[in-house]
Amino acid sequence: MGGATTKILCFGDSLTAGYYMKGHMFHPYTIKLQSLLNKDGNYQLENQGRSGEGTTKMAERLKLHLSNNPSKYKYAIILGGTNDIGFKMPDMVNNNLKLMHDLCRDHGIISLAVTVPQHGQESAYSWITTIRSQINHFIGKYCKQNNISVIDFSTRIPYTSPNDGDGEIGTKIWDDNLHLTPAGYDLLADLIYESLKPLLLLHQKD
Repeated sequence: MGGATTKILCFGDSLTAGYYMKGHMFHPYTIKLQSLLNKDGNYQLENQGRSGEGTTKMAERLKLHLSNNPSKYKYAIILGGTNDIGFKMPDMVNNNLKLMHDLCRDHGIISLAVTVPQHGQESAYSWITTIRSQINHFIGKYCKQNNISVIDFSTRIPYTSPNDGDGEIGTKIWDDNLHLTPAGYDLLADLIYESLKPLLLLHQKD
């Protein structure tokens, strides 16, 4: 398939970096996503996942990255918010997520939003669910108002503990309370591709 290469920025924290086995190993979703996209045309993914990063640092880094790489990307996939939940400041997270999507728009980039996934401690600490739900509600509302596609990581890949009845599934998909296994990251790639492909088809003649 000929034509120019379409570049896609994958931006986020350790869940974008593909962190597992306590950070000794990495298997980002971009590995599987790149293989899926290879069947559709000339697409190049750039993984900009940084472990431990909250949305304030993410927004600062994205602003600098886009300033240094103007007109480089057609699409951006943004996943962040997990590392901020403990601060119990959902409005701060929402503002930072909005800023990142606004930055993409200002640079002519079509952004996609990924919801904040479930956390393995939510059964013990209900406030985690409350904060995460508030952030995801904002993501849904903001993206609907701004015609941004939402990839619903939170509900489509629910957390399953190895101690639950479906423990075998949980063990295969979830590495710890926050991070996925390689199989889980591949599943996330499938989910992202499901939302990304219609956009690629819609804009391939642009």
